[in-house]
Parts: sequence; structure tokens; C-alpha cells
Amino acid sequence: MTVQSPHSLYVYSAVPPNSNRLLRKYGLLSGVETVKNAEVLKAARPDAKLRRDFVKRTKATAASDRPYSVMGPSVLFTLPDPDKITDKHFIKQWGLQTIRIDLGRLVKDYPDTIIWGAELLPYNYAWRDMSDEEFDEEIADLGFSSWEDFLNARSRPLTLDEVHDFTITDPVVLWEHYHKSAIGKKYASNVPHAFIITPMGYIPYKYIEYVDYSRGNPSEEYTIFYESEREHSYDDFVDMYEIDPDSIDPWRLARKVGIGITRGKEFYAGHLYKGGLVSALFIDAQDCFSFDVVVDPAHQAKGLGAELVDVAISEFDTAENYFDWDDEYAPESYEYCVEVVNPHMKRLLERKGFYVHETSTDGNSWLMRRARQNPQNLPIYVNNLGIHTNAPIPLYHGSPRLIEQFKPTPHYLAEGEAVVFGTPFIEIAVSCMRFWTDDDFEQGIVGDDPPYMIEQYPGAFEEIYGGKQGYLYELASDTFVRSEALARFELFSYEPPKIISSYVCDDVLKLLKSTDMQMVDFEDRDAYIQKGYRR
Repeated sequence: MTVQSPHSLYVYSAVPPNSNRLLRKYGLLSGVETVKNAEVLKAARPDAKLRRDFVKRTKATAASDRPYSVMGPSVLFTLPDPDKITDKHFIKQWGLQTIRIDLGRLVKDYPDTIIWGAELLPYNYAWRDMSDEEFDEEIADLGFSSWEDFLNARSRPLTLDEVHDFTITDPVVLWEHYHKSAIGKKYASNVPHAFIITPMGYIPYKYIEYVDYSRGNPSEEYTIFYESEREHSYDDFVDMYEIDPDSIDPWRLARKVGIGITRGKEFYAGHLYKGGLVSALFIDAQDCFSFDVVVDPAHQAKGLGAELVDVAISEFDTAENYFDWDDEYAPESYEYCVEVVNPHMKRLLERKGFYVHETSTDGNSWLMRRARQNPQNLPIYVNNLGIHTNAPIPLYHGSPRLIEQFKPTPHYLAEGEAVVFGTPFIEIAVSCMRFWTDDDFEQGIVGDDPPYMIEQYPGAFEEIYGGKQGYLYELASDTFVRSEALARFELFSYEPPKIISSYVCDDVLKLLKSTDMQMVDFEDRDAYIQKGYRR
């Protein structure tokens, strides 16, 4: 495309929490590139069913005559209108973190980049109820000869001048047509945005920064990169960072600092400074996860070592990539094992949960360890008071059926594994004492408020629960674990849990009303949602 504007241009996006490592490693990927990258795909869609659906939709869109939405990452022209970001919006539901992209510099470096605008003109939901004649008249009044002409104006390539005009528009104006029905279902429906289609299919990390600057690079002077970048295309890597290939030898840096890298360790990541490598992380991911961090003395005390330790910890936390834990030869446990010669690094690792396993005879080096944490030892959310505990606590399970012994059954939220579900919220369990679907109720939790259920049609509570029988079970929690694919009020167990007690109820509606569940009738639904899912 032709650069037509001298303006500094920034656009915005949002990424999941704890995605910093992948963002640094791969950049901000398009849908097509995400499908190709198994590591990013699993992080973006932890649930196997949702992952398959995403792949299917992405491939279908890429093969269509309008593939632009999956050819480049999506961006907003401004920060969102805060009044539209309710607790039900994906930004708050998923705890997304805002990033901004230096679009001006990106386009300057990659002039073939296409900025494809989307939803540039608002869609009027009233059109759905119009006759063909009324609809054609509406389109004509907008200055278009056909629906196709309207669509072509609504989604098209943009110049930098046009992008600039959008970036100085009040977010309230841009989000004016974000319909309430989209809340919790679509991120920015009917809001002007764009897809940044680079020749590579992604936006490199060097053009990205967190709006919360504490999560960015230790300094703008330093750029972290991964060995995978260099391996992907060495020439492109050298051109991207404008560096001398001879200046990025991590083993030479280790020798300069005086740290010997043991056999088996491989270079994983490091920092570049003015064309040279000034830090390096080496990893050995065999039976004991071992890593070394090397920082040039002239660049110490700048946060580089701490950042590489975080990278190593993130890599360790994906240890399932290395082992089939069900295999009979898999290790019973998996630990960090780090030999430390720098007192500063020793203190840093201690703050991150490491302990000294052995001290050298001269007292100048330490073997430090940190075991992989058992999910069962993590705090469990007990109730809507926000209490956390590591002690065994009861969980609840509701069912329309009498169950003498629980049997795990396959479920897509557990990636097809056989599980039993439980919840620390008795209100949720009571609601499950009868069968229902999303066509009957909307259910969720906002903040520390009690759970809510919203009727999707008049009389749903009476129809589903009124005078109906159901069973409530209290379960031992010692086998239950959490999963990113589940809501925070759900846990599951791969083993049959122990039933502590059971209770049969002949009128589930009466029992549900006795709990703290916020039961919202159909006629009050819109008002409740407009108040941010609070009474």
C-alpha cells in the first residue's frame, strides 16, 4: 500500500493474561497463523471442542471470497468506550490486557502491509424486520445502489490518512452502535476496526507494547527474541533486527561472562541491544528441568535476568509438552534444577519459590530446586465471600437422578477425558438438579456477587423446576482440580469422588429460592443486564 500520512499511528488490541511469553516469541498472529501454531492455538483455545471449531471456521473463512478477517490480527482504532465494557464483556470476563501497536513504524518497515477496515459503517438491526422493498429503500437513502455496494463500503482497505481519522474519533462515537445483544457474545460487533495483514501474517513483538507499561520490555532499548525466530528464517531474522550475525552467538556471551554451559542445554531466548546479544537463556528440559541465565555485566541490574527467569518458568509450566504423564515411563515428578553462582540470582529465585537444595563446599554456588506444583495444592474458591483455603472442603453436585456411585464420563470441557463435575457454590449445584440448556437460562457470576440465573422466556423457572424432584450430593474435594476451560465455579475430578452425603428434594424450585441465587424473571432481564448483571 502507499503511505499517505506522516502521522504517528497507534492502534489497539487485547490479549489473554499470561500470554506475554508467546507474544514475545511469535508476535501477534493472524487467525491463519494461529491455526498453524499448535502452542499458540492451545493457549488461545484451551478447550478441545472450541479449538476444533476455531480451526474449522478459520479455514472456511480463509477459503472464502472475503478472507481478510483471518489474514491479519484484529485491532481497534482507539481504546474502547468504557461504558460498553461491562462485567459481561469478554475484556473483563477473560481478564484481557490491552496492547498498542506502532502501526506507523510497522507500515514504514513493511510497506506491503494491508490495513483492511471492517464494520466501518453501522448495521441497523431494524433492517431484519423490514420487507425487501423497505430494506432497498433504506439502502438507497444511505447512498448505495445495492446491498453489495454497502458491504464493499463497510469492509475495504484503508489508507493511513483514513486510519488516522478513525484514531482521533471519540470512542463513544465509534462504539455507539455496539448492540446490547452482543455483550458476552461478540467482542466489538458493529464497531469500526481493522485487520493488519502483514507479509508475514503476524505483527512482530518489536512493534507492540502493553498499555500497562510494567509488562513491557525492561527498557525500550532492549528487544527479547527467541531461538525459534532465528531458526524460522535466519536471513529474515537478521534483517528484522538489523544486526550483525556474528554478534548474536550466545555461547560466546557465556564464555565472556565466565559461565560454563553444560552439555544438553540449548539456547532458548535472549535480549538484543544495539545489534548485539547481551543476555541469554539456556534450557535443558530432560528429566530435571535445568536452565542457565547469562547477562553481560554491562547490562546487569536492568531486569533482563528476571525477565529470562520468567520465560524459563513459563516454559517449565508447559511441561506437559515434554511428557505423556500417563506413560508408564514418565517421571513421577518434575522439578527445576538450577545451579546458581550469582548471589543476586539466588535472591531472585528465592523470591520466585526456589529453595537451596545443596551449597558448594566453598559457599560460592548453590543448587536450587522448585517442584512442579500439584493443582490440588492450589487455593480453592470456597464461596461468594471470596474465602480461599488449602484445607479439604466439600463440593456439591446436583442431578435429576439418584446416583449411588459417581462414574466419570467423557466431556468436551475436559478435552474428551472422563470426569465428574463439582462446585463449591451450592446455588450452582441446586440449579443442576434439573436438566436445562442455554435456551432456558443464562447463568454466571459477576465479581463477588452471588450467582445469577436469567429466564430466556416467561415462566422458565416454573417450567423447569416447579414441583420437580432432584438430588443434591456433597462430595469430598481431594480429587478435584481446576481447568482454564471451566468457569471459576466449576471443578472436575478424573476419579470417582467420595459421596459424603446426599439429599432428595421434591420441589427444586422451592429449594433454589431458599439459596442466594439471583433469580431474574424474563420481564426483568433487560433491566438486569443493562445494570451490568446486578440488581
